[in-house]
Amino acid sequence: MRPAPWRVVDRPLRVGSDGVARQARRTVAGVRPQSGINQRLMRSLLALPLVLAAATAHAQYGGYPQSPPALPAPPRYAPYPPANPTYGPPTEGYFSARPGGSPRSLAYQTLAPQNAVRSAVGDPPLRWSDRLAAAAQAWADHLIAAGQFAHRRDDSYGENLYQITGGSATPQQVVGAWADEAHDYDISTNTCTASCGHFTQIVWRSTHGVGCGVAGSADREVWVCEYYPPGNVVGYRPY
Repeated sequence: MRPAPWRVVDRPLRVGSDGVARQARRTVAGVRPQSGINQRLMRSLLALPLVLAAATAHAQYGGYPQSPPALPAPPRYAPYPPANPTYGPPTEGYFSARPGGSPRSLAYQTLAPQNAVRSAVGDPPLRWSDRLAAAAQAWADHLIAAGQFAHRRDDSYGENLYQITGGSATPQQVVGAWADEAHDYDISTNTCTASCGHFTQIVWRSTHGVGCGVAGSADREVWVCEYYPPGNVVGYRPY
């Protein structure tokens, strides 16, 4: 026998023994009203997603009302300016502020004015290196022989060059020309308005060794100074 079609039936009001009129329970025709057990089961099934969500939150955050885990702290960076990269040091041949013991030596006359420039900005003095001086002298000789004026390629040292034609220069004039570039350098913005790389190499605080050489021909003279560790590292201030 086919069940009756589904429809809502409202039973009329009934008056109880206490004289109060009550609405009879609404039923669905053709469907047996749910028993108390079935109603409890349906309520349990409806509440199951809420129970699962609460259990997941407890497992993830360690229980209510604790908050979710905090975001990781931002990485800490080295203080500015950071140290320069490490290179293989030229260990031999360091002297005092008066290398060779003679104020007339090329070493003393090129070292003393550069240390005066460094002292003006609070840098420690440079030390003379025979190894750097030999490298500088070899490059100066090469530039004169080849008729060139250029920095060596892939050099692991810092390098300053100076050239004069039709005459000769003194160490004080050479270093003075490099130091004059300080007028083109702005320490607050770490920028140059013209050329200032010779000056910034001289005053690069982490540079501690220097050696210089000079070579000439009938009409030209070339000066070279090599520095270790090299300065003019992009993005860093010299001092």
